[in-house]
Amino acid sequence: MLHGGSLVIDECTTCFCDNSTVKCDIKSCQPTFCETPLVDPAECCDLCPYYVPVWEMNPLNIDVIREGVVNDLTIDLNLKINDQGQGVEGEGLWKVGMWGSANMDGSGDRIGYVEQVLTESQSAQKVTRPPFFGGFEFTIPGIDYSMDSQGATCPEMEYLCVEFGKGDEPAPVYPQLPFDVEGVESETDGTVNPQHVIGCDRFPKCEGVTVSGLQAGYSASKLTAGRKDDVRIDATASFTDGSIDLSGSGLWRLAMYGSTNAEGTGEQFQRVENALSSSQQGLSLTGAQDITYSNSKAEIDVVAIGCNEYKFICFDFMKGESPRPEYTFRSLQEADPTKYTVCNSKECEAGITIERTDANLISGSVVDGRASNEYSIGYSAFGNGVNVEGTGLWQLTAYGSANADGSGEQLNPTTKTFDARQASTTFNGGQTMNYGTVGFDYSMEGQTCETVQFICLELGKGPESSAVFEMSADPEDAVKSCVPAECEGVFVTSTASSPENMMLYEGNPSNYMTFDSNAQTTEASGPVVGLNSWSMALYGSERPNGEGEQYGRQEQVLSPYHASVPLREPGQLLNYDDVATNFDMTGLTCAQVKHMCTELRRNPQSSVDFELTGVPDETVLKACFEVPDGSCKGVVITDMSWDMEIQGDVKSGQAETLAINMDVDSLVNSGSVEGETLWRVGLYGSNNPKGSGAKKLDYQRQILSQDQSGRSLRAGETMQIPFIETKFDMTKVGCEEEYQYLCLEYTKGQRATPDFMFEVQEGGDQIVRCKAQDCRKGVKLRGLAIDNMASGAGQQLLEGSRNNRLLFDLQGLAAAGSGGASGDGLWGMKVWASTREDCEGPRMNEQQRDTLSRYQINKDVRPGEDVNFGAVDMNFDMTGLTCDEARYMCVELEKGPRPRPNFELEAVPSNDVLKKSFRHDCSGVEIARTGMDVDDNTVPLDGRPIRFDTTVATSSTGADARGSNMWNLETFLSSNPDGQGSRNLLDRQVLTQTDASRDLTAGSQIRFANLEAQVSQDDINCEEITYLCVELSQGAAASPQFTMSAQGDSQSNYVDCKKLKCQKPRK
Repeated sequence: MLHGGSLVIDECTTCFCDNSTVKCDIKSCQPTFCETPLVDPAECCDLCPYYVPVWEMNPLNIDVIREGVVNDLTIDLNLKINDQGQGVEGEGLWKVGMWGSANMDGSGDRIGYVEQVLTESQSAQKVTRPPFFGGFEFTIPGIDYSMDSQGATCPEMEYLCVEFGKGDEPAPVYPQLPFDVEGVESETDGTVNPQHVIGCDRFPKCEGVTVSGLQAGYSASKLTAGRKDDVRIDATASFTDGSIDLSGSGLWRLAMYGSTNAEGTGEQFQRVENALSSSQQGLSLTGAQDITYSNSKAEIDVVAIGCNEYKFICFDFMKGESPRPEYTFRSLQEADPTKYTVCNSKECEAGITIERTDANLISGSVVDGRASNEYSIGYSAFGNGVNVEGTGLWQLTAYGSANADGSGEQLNPTTKTFDARQASTTFNGGQTMNYGTVGFDYSMEGQTCETVQFICLELGKGPESSAVFEMSADPEDAVKSCVPAECEGVFVTSTASSPENMMLYEGNPSNYMTFDSNAQTTEASGPVVGLNSWSMALYGSERPNGEGEQYGRQEQVLSPYHASVPLREPGQLLNYDDVATNFDMTGLTCAQVKHMCTELRRNPQSSVDFELTGVPDETVLKACFEVPDGSCKGVVITDMSWDMEIQGDVKSGQAETLAINMDVDSLVNSGSVEGETLWRVGLYGSNNPKGSGAKKLDYQRQILSQDQSGRSLRAGETMQIPFIETKFDMTKVGCEEEYQYLCLEYTKGQRATPDFMFEVQEGGDQIVRCKAQDCRKGVKLRGLAIDNMASGAGQQLLEGSRNNRLLFDLQGLAAAGSGGASGDGLWGMKVWASTREDCEGPRMNEQQRDTLSRYQINKDVRPGEDVNFGAVDMNFDMTGLTCDEARYMCVELEKGPRPRPNFELEAVPSNDVLKKSFRHDCSGVEIARTGMDVDDNTVPLDGRPIRFDTTVATSSTGADARGSNMWNLETFLSSNPDGQGSRNLLDRQVLTQTDASRDLTAGSQIRFANLEAQVSQDDINCEEITYLCVELSQGAAASPQFTMSAQGDSQSNYVDCKKLKCQKPRK
């Protein structure tokens, strides 16, 4: 190697020659801080991928910005990289975008967005990984950024946002290495940045338009209360030095209104939202100079402010509703930064003074106590002050007074005087207000012509005036003016009334009566000639002077003729003769109408207007007379009837519940009554049909419930009291000679409310009705007597037959002290078959229906007598029964399921005596004959069987047989032609199951054909006579079981034999 030459020994060592001396450079490798270093054969050291994991990024040194301009900013960008980050070196490594945003995460519109704000040198700034484990920081200082905020407002660019990422065409030193920039989980709050790391920070301040002051005032020439006048406004708005320059349209608003307080808060009066003209709304703001608004116009009832609760006039300076361009508006007033408010206190300018009112009577007059008195009065007023216009401005009060100047108490005041037009009359200061004719009704209720001598009118401000103004009077009574009341009437000093013809009935709504009446007038009375001038009230009273409660008051009892009696001359006596009316006594008693009273009054429907006055007082208009003796009666009862139903069973010694329905009839024109505890009804047993006498069995004084005792009674109508429920031992009446009747006693209740007069037409104060009773003492039976009328009459029960006639005589034997019963459905009877004479055990085929005839079911029984039912003729069903099971027929007598009336049935000493059994002939299948037909009676040598047929005939008086396995036919050999004696059994059953189950009808026969008997010559002695026999019997497994007997009890009916002969061998 020559001087200056070099030699690469390996990737880490390079040697060179220097004046015959060899020198070598040996590279040393720093430790790597990545999980998987990359090995490059061309490099000495292992390399880590270019990886920049950013977990936090902040723009630093952010300055103040302003709306509508280009804001030049210089920003330092600081990034925090976690412990996985590696160093990066090269060109065009980084890309940084900047913008203004309304949101802290940079979302939404990007104001003044610049995609790359880095210079070439800044985009190539090296990232150096510290030689230790852990995260580190990377800062790019002095980034220049021009943010164009034109067209944007401060709220739209509250934050400065930075987006950091890899350059579009990065050129790292080792291009072969992977190069990644990404956001990773924050080490402080765990959030993850996106692939392109974004970080935002709030601008310290954003400047728009800030209002620092407002001066405002108004002027007006001619003012009218209740009308919106033209007001001219001068105002000057001041701004802070930091306010931006602003020009455009619709930038500003200036509002004017009345307020209840100096701050302009709360309810506002007639707010004018914007008094600025279009050109004034577009005045420009330049260099934060004041803006002056001259001669702005508003329409407002400014004269009213200060006269009501709105004592301040206020102005609001605000941003326009739709400014172009949009901008940020702030007020230095902390209460509401959206407006600047200034208010000034104001005195009331809407005041008027009434100096005179005039009233003149056109028509009208009053009558004592009359509710409606029509007046027509001409009316006008004069005053000075501000003009007033609107609706409902005035209120005119009309009242009665004893004084010509309207002073003192205002009597029966009314404000229903002005119509809507009059109440809205315009007031012009210094001119007379002519209201025209005022028409109204004045009420004299509670007043007389002495108390009301004048009708007065008082003018006041309307309570619902659309205009705000203040009203006063000078002099104080200038608002009052009066006219004479013009009063008129008739005066009566006494009245008198007397009866002619009358009959009153308590509770009756219509009671005809006639009476005379008169009234004495005074010389001061005016004439009254017209229709329906008078009315006369009529009422009953407990007092002779008519004081206290008035009963049955009728407001008008005068006929049209009497009501129109004329008063032609002062002092005339008014006569009302033969006044006829119907008096309503509903709810009234005679004690309440001991006196009838009249009261004379003016008829409200009179065609003539006048007032009726009693002298010295109103009591003289009343007159009373005593009701003559016998002219008032109460309830008059003509008849009473009742019926009864017993609830439940009747048992001796026990009270039964009775349900009684009662009808009461009264005289057609007698009294009616309604109230509480009006009636009393008693119940008892009696020994005579009139219920009279001292002896009353088990007397119950009151059996009505509270509700029933208050049942209303209308004269001439039947009063029904249904379902009177009480208890009475019905076995005590009807059975003994002493008490045969049950009686009801009806009268007035002892504490009737209201009290009333009560009488019975037939005399007395109570009515009694009695009814004879059947004996309901319990029927006592000591046993039954039965005579089987079918015995010996050829009638018998047939096994399995549905139709079997039973005919027997039945008698119930009365025990000592037995009562009686009469009615329907009294008796029932059960019949069944039993194996026992005492009828205990199973009741086979028990029958209850159709055992007794209708006559026998309803059979009456007299006290102490036997119950003779006569012949019981019924059908008994033997289906499923054998004669062994029906050895006895049992009868049990019982009370019917629904006897009417119910009664008590008692068995003495026990219920067993009501059961009785009797024997009855019974027949099963009766065999009349069993016959055998043999084809050949020769016993063969080869052992072939002997074939034969068997016929069984039955009696027509026996039962049918139907079922399975009923028959058994046995074959045997016998030495006797009747099969008696010893037998040689051949076969116990020669019948097939089909033959053994064949039905047999009584009186018919069955034939068993093609039967076989296996007989061998070894079984017989051919030298002796031998018979082949068959014997019929009941099958051991017969279903159902049945009884089989031989007709005439001849057992030979079951057996038949045929003589056999032996076949001889051939020679």
